[in-house]
Amino acid sequence: MEDAEEGDRPTVYLTDFSIFDELGHLIDLASGLVENYELTFFSGMVKPASADSPDDPDDAQGARVVRAGRIAQWWVTGYNNEGETPTIGISTDRAGRCRSVSKEREQEIF
Repeated sequence: MEDAEEGDRPTVYLTDFSIFDELGHLIDLASGLVENYELTFFSGMVKPASADSPDDPDDAQGARVVRAGRIAQWWVTGYNNEGETPTIGISTDRAGRCRSVSKEREQEIF
């Protein structure tokens, strides 16, 4: 299967996520593994960009994914409306994903 063209890649929300390396170790995106083309993956709740409640991991509008990716690129897009929660973009060869990190989850990981 060929990689999707930039404009053809869907944008979805990813919440309640974990980012890890090929051995399953949790990683920090700022570690440089993605930029060094190491295999990095994610698991979490994927929802369409049109979801009514993209930050709710229990919402029925999404599907759980396990070991999805390879993460090709990541970037910080800004903060939520309250200015407390970062919104980070992740792209793969087949999709562009935008994820929101809940404050509680962020504190657990970082």
